[in-house]
Amino acid sequence: MRRLIRLLTWGVLAALAVGFLSSARAGEDPPPSAVKEPTTPIAPAIEEPKPEPSVAPAVEEPKPIAPVVEEPKRVVPDAPPPPVYIFLNSPAELAELWKKLKQPDFILLRGDELRKQAEPLPEGVSPLLAAQGIVVRSVAIRGAVVGEMANLSVHLVVATPTPGPNRVALRLDNQTVTRAIEKDRPLPLRVIPGGGWEVELSGQGEHQVQVDLKVRLRSTTEGRSLELGIPEAPSTQVELDVDQVVSDAQAGPVEPVNREPIHAGKGTRLSSHLSPRSRLDLSWRVEAEPGAQLPPLLSIQGDIAIDVDPGAFRARSSWAITSVRGAMRSLELQLDPDDEVLEVTLDGQSIPAGIERDGAERRLSIPLTEPLRPGPTKRLSMTTQRKLPPQSSARLSFHGFPLSNAKEQFGAIGIAQRGNLVISPTVGRGLRRIDPRTELPDDLRARPGTFLAYQFVDQPFDLELRIEPSPPLVQFDARTTIRLGAGQAKIDTWLGVETANGRLFDLNLVLPKGLELESVGPPDMIESWQLSPEREEGRIVTARLTFRAQEGNSFALHLVGRQAIDPTRSVAVALFQPRESSLGGGRIAVLTDRNLTVDVAERTEGSARTEAFRSARQEPPADWPWPPNRSIEDKPALWLRYDGTPATLPLRLVVHPRSVAHETSLVFQVGRRGVDGRQETEFAVHFGTLEHVDVDVPPELVNRWEVEDGDVASRTDLGPTPKGGRLFRLKFADEVTDRAKLTFRFRRPLAAELEPDRETEIDASWLRFPLGEAAPVRARVASDPGIRVEVVPGGWQRGAGEEATASPGALPLHYRLLSSKAETDTPPLRLTATALTLTPLPSLIASRLWLRTVQGPENDLRTTAWFWVETHESTLSVSLPREAVLSRVRVGGVPVDRKEQLPNASGYRFRFPSQAGSGPLLVALEYVVPATAISRDWTPPQLLNGIVQQTRWEVVVPSSREIVGVPSGWTDENQWYWDKYVWRRRPWKSTEDLASWASGSTSRTRGVNGWDEDGRGDYHAYLFEHPGQPPELRPLIATRGSLVALCSGPVLALGVLVVVYRRPRFRLLWSVLLALALAVAASAQPSLTLQVVQCAMVGVVFTLLAAALQRIVDRPGRGATAVFGEPGNLGTSPNGGSSVHQAGGVGSDDSTAIRVRQVSTVDHALALSQPTSDTASGRGSSRNIGQ
Repeated sequence: MRRLIRLLTWGVLAALAVGFLSSARAGEDPPPSAVKEPTTPIAPAIEEPKPEPSVAPAVEEPKPIAPVVEEPKRVVPDAPPPPVYIFLNSPAELAELWKKLKQPDFILLRGDELRKQAEPLPEGVSPLLAAQGIVVRSVAIRGAVVGEMANLSVHLVVATPTPGPNRVALRLDNQTVTRAIEKDRPLPLRVIPGGGWEVELSGQGEHQVQVDLKVRLRSTTEGRSLELGIPEAPSTQVELDVDQVVSDAQAGPVEPVNREPIHAGKGTRLSSHLSPRSRLDLSWRVEAEPGAQLPPLLSIQGDIAIDVDPGAFRARSSWAITSVRGAMRSLELQLDPDDEVLEVTLDGQSIPAGIERDGAERRLSIPLTEPLRPGPTKRLSMTTQRKLPPQSSARLSFHGFPLSNAKEQFGAIGIAQRGNLVISPTVGRGLRRIDPRTELPDDLRARPGTFLAYQFVDQPFDLELRIEPSPPLVQFDARTTIRLGAGQAKIDTWLGVETANGRLFDLNLVLPKGLELESVGPPDMIESWQLSPEREEGRIVTARLTFRAQEGNSFALHLVGRQAIDPTRSVAVALFQPRESSLGGGRIAVLTDRNLTVDVAERTEGSARTEAFRSARQEPPADWPWPPNRSIEDKPALWLRYDGTPATLPLRLVVHPRSVAHETSLVFQVGRRGVDGRQETEFAVHFGTLEHVDVDVPPELVNRWEVEDGDVASRTDLGPTPKGGRLFRLKFADEVTDRAKLTFRFRRPLAAELEPDRETEIDASWLRFPLGEAAPVRARVASDPGIRVEVVPGGWQRGAGEEATASPGALPLHYRLLSSKAETDTPPLRLTATALTLTPLPSLIASRLWLRTVQGPENDLRTTAWFWVETHESTLSVSLPREAVLSRVRVGGVPVDRKEQLPNASGYRFRFPSQAGSGPLLVALEYVVPATAISRDWTPPQLLNGIVQQTRWEVVVPSSREIVGVPSGWTDENQWYWDKYVWRRRPWKSTEDLASWASGSTSRTRGVNGWDEDGRGDYHAYLFEHPGQPPELRPLIATRGSLVALCSGPVLALGVLVVVYRRPRFRLLWSVLLALALAVAASAQPSLTLQVVQCAMVGVVFTLLAAALQRIVDRPGRGATAVFGEPGNLGTSPNGGSSVHQAGGVGSDDSTAIRVRQVSTVDHALALSQPTSDTASGRGSSRNIGQ
């Protein structure tokens, strides 16, 4: 064992030593970002081949430098691929190449990047937020200068769109970063290609990141400067403590920095809020020692606007010159030998300038009237020009305009191209290409035609331009709408024109034979146009462009023409063809009149080729330029796409005659004085339009009909008809192209009112339409209450499966009929109507009754009754329960003080106030029944000589009481809800809803206000409903404690009985019987069943507790184990009984002599009740000799 432990110990020590040596060696190796670039490349440089005169220049990408490592034994990273040379056939293709580079057809992604793009967004992440990417909201740089180093802390607020992990680029190129934290939590850092740093953030939302680093300062003759690459952010600020007295400080070229003395004037704090930038350049100058003389020093910032025209190269430069140190009496700028100075202004005034030659150099000397000292700024503007060969290619070098004695010379260059030229730039030292749309200053960005932009940080710089003439490239995208009529085709075409590499002055288009030109536009793009004589290919349209179209890169051209066609044969519709240009294809939408159908002709029909036209998959876009006269309902019959420049579109037309059909539905309502009719007629038009319809009105309906619904503009009487009626013309407001529906109402009065038990024949006529094909007429016949109607057969039949909706003895009757003939041959519907004897109704009718009874703690009942009386006379009589005391009465919200008690105290009579009116009103009563007069049945108030149609009774009891079940004869209008710790019932309608229902409106009406305060306190309510007169209410009210005792007591007793005297074989039977009993009870009385089950839960809980205790008692005891494995004296006997009768076990102290076992009935009883699993428990059972 000791040898094994010794071997394990030596193995662990050896493993630790190997791991320590490996980590130490890994720490000595430099990171990949620390590999230095060589001063000279290892691989030979690849020179640009000289192009032939007829070959376009090759576009060379920047030449990468192969990395060189310091130690030859280390692995060298893979060298970048060699530069790619692209050879163009002509200079005109250069613009197309730039477009392809900006909008590539395919993008190659590495495996990790592709998988990241294909991964679904996490749950809850907005796609719009994920598309916006990671945003750096603010950057704050704070720190102090210590010697030649600056200890900085960069505080960033970063918003991440996804839970991550998200990698955020911090820039901080080639700097020494000590740590990165977020709320005292270290963050992972890594170096990315290029020397920048990247931090990993987890979680979605805003992060506050702090990055600590050390930056080495750059010393100059003037002072010191701090240069640091930072991420761009809307809010950027800097605060730096310098241990010297700073006399001047600025951030970037011209942004001053605030200076604040610190350390008792021995130091300076530099602070400023800066504009967004990708690099922080902070420079400051310390105060010079007394007596030191330094030469003057200038700072210059400028913008150079270059215009390249055929034959000229113009440079307009504007400079802001300041004196950093000393005083200057003149300015000297270096010029190119080919530059011609056209204009020089200083502070807005033209000044004389002299050009001096120093060998091959030329200098422009500008004298100053006043010496330039630190503080003020001079504005210098200069325009120069170089001549270029107008018709041949040229190459020029531009180095800017260096200023003598200038410490800083920086600015921006914007190059604009005019004319048909191709400019190929080659960038050298001192320049960085920028985006002309966003990174140029405002003055340069506002210039039209600027397509190249650079930023320079010093002068002179190296910029070479190769300028070649190039004809403009024109590309068209046609969108044509063809409108086909009976005899002509209207062609409306919009050409989207895009130009590149030059200026376009004219456009030439071909008009095929048969196409007549109507207009060319729009006027702001087309100055004039003219047609050439007829040629074999057609006529040529020459459109002169306006200056706006010439200067723009894209514009739209609108052409409208027409062509005569013959719809009985195949038609070749002519299309506008651009000439001497590249047409990318187009789309065509074909519209037709309602009576035409169109399709693309077969390939064999006609001379035009149809394979160029194919159906477009998508619908026309929303911005499609439809003709002005196009209706919204017009949908294109054909939607085609084509490539190339086809001259014609072959089509096959079919002319269809117009067809009109209509279907009429009638509803007749038979009353005692006449027949009311409602007619709906729906028209369907195919292959045409419908402007008007004629209506044939029968004689009995003249001047008794009207248009109820429909888009009808006017009605004109056309005169009488042969049958004695009149003919009317209805004109639609808009042409009907598909379907239209008209609704009419008419009434035919009877000669005499219907009499009881006397049949009257009625001919029900309707409005007929002679136009088009008519469908069978559908009719429905109904009658007012108390009228029996029968349909006389004759041209009408019952609808399939339609019978009278009521039994013969019930009223009213409804019939649904269908004419068996055409509408023109269908006779009027003949009916027989008989009025029945009316049964008199009571003079007092209350449609709704709302009772609310509040049971007090002493069992007295306070009842409020609201009657919504529909029909009444001048008085109202009501009977109240026995010994009830009437306290208040209101009629229509007006209190009634005079109440007349009826004989034998059977009720009260009171008169309706005169201001209450004769219409429906609300009658409210309030009475109290003492507890001594209350019986089991609660008697409701009754209207004497009146009826009630619907009753709702709300019962309010104290919270300690409950209503058990639902009273007999009433329906439950309550819903169950959870109240803290128990399920309870409450009305499904609130008091406001009941008041609104009782008052016959949707809002609380007068007569209800002031009667809602019942002072319930700790009460709750129940709601019951009964249709018609309210019967007696027999609520079973009990306290919650008595219910719990009544329900839980039997459950507990039964449960204890089952636990004590359990029989396993009957448990399943009892469970099934209990579940069956609960199901039957729930289906019969759900509310009562739920109440009983809820109150019995206490007994169930105690039953379960009793079962658990019984199980603990029945669990066999475990004997205590003595020392040396002998059983202890505290263990229970395996066979039960006293210790006197126990058999000796193995190893016991009892004598092994033979004993006579005494018979004991107690021992037998215990043996029967003791489980027989002693052997399985690990104890050996004793065996007696006598057994």
